[in-house]
Amino acid sequence: MLNHTPRHLNRPFPISAIRDGVVVSPEMEMTIGWELELPSEGDIRENDYESMMQSFTLAVRSLPPWMMIHRQDMFIPGKYHHDNLDNGSLLSREYFCHFEGREFCHHKCYLYLTSTSEDMMSRAGGSAIFRFKTNPDVPTFDNVTEFLQDADRFIGCLTSSGLIKATPIADNKWSLLLDTYLCMGDPRRIIAEHRMNHDMVISRNTCAKVYRIEYECGDTIEDTVSTSGVTTGRLSGLGIGLDCPHAINSYILTLPQQKEYQRLSRRIKRLQNIDFDIRSKSMRKDMEAFMEDSTSRYIVMGHTNVILWEELDKDERESSLISAAASLGYSISQECSLSASIWFSGIPGTATALSMDNMRRMDLHEQISGCIWETY
Repeated sequence: MLNHTPRHLNRPFPISAIRDGVVVSPEMEMTIGWELELPSEGDIRENDYESMMQSFTLAVRSLPPWMMIHRQDMFIPGKYHHDNLDNGSLLSREYFCHFEGREFCHHKCYLYLTSTSEDMMSRAGGSAIFRFKTNPDVPTFDNVTEFLQDADRFIGCLTSSGLIKATPIADNKWSLLLDTYLCMGDPRRIIAEHRMNHDMVISRNTCAKVYRIEYECGDTIEDTVSTSGVTTGRLSGLGIGLDCPHAINSYILTLPQQKEYQRLSRRIKRLQNIDFDIRSKSMRKDMEAFMEDSTSRYIVMGHTNVILWEELDKDERESSLISAAASLGYSISQECSLSASIWFSGIPGTATALSMDNMRRMDLHEQISGCIWETY
């Protein structure tokens, strides 16, 4: 057992400083964030999906290695209310009165970009909560300038399609954003009362459960490499299909491509020596096909999860979540060992707490395809 000294326990908060929109963590990692305004579901066309995905792909490819991209979609239950029910025409008043007081999940989309390193991402999963490993290098002026230039180029590519609008998160908005994630719109939840269990995070009589989401076909470099097309925005139905507070977190870690393709080549050679079974032969053929199409492929590490808040000792919504994910082509499983670490990595500005232990190598297109691209 590790000796959890008071010094360790006094340092779980993920933010050390916020200045000019840049969040600095205790490990001296820098994070910048934006609130995304997505197009309405009724206004979006089929070719708009492809345009947004191409913009996102170019944005990720423009980044240097070891940059963590955290896409967070939060759904907070609320009731519809219109301030001016007595104004307007008769039809307008009847329309607003018809929906007045109806419950719905309000969707907010955020995007965070964090500058990290291979050493920091290689730490053991869970150690980031108590900061057992820190980065002694304080960011210099040149480091900050270079990071801001990378961030400007990244968000410029992402919004180049004109369909997505991005608003930088100001210094005074970060505290509200932290409160939104930690309490998920429920004033009964107090941050100081959060308790981290092995399979959930508990706050009074409610709990947050973590569920991993993966493609059922195993579209990863380590398993098989799919060369077929995928449906865009497959997680959209999962976001609006739940009537409880929940957040969908999608992570992308950029990698040095030359080293990754060298690593993949070595793996193919090893499989050539042991391809005596069908699975080994299939894996080798998929990897070779991936290598032949390397100009359009981009290897990243990815992870997607759903964090679901519900009443303690109740599993009413778990079956709905599993069935909804299955209908969208995903397999879903509850995290039972590192739930606290994964939940912690969802806090805005601390995405690198996820570590590479909880991520898998995959093609960039496979990870982007599951993102939500519209509002309802």
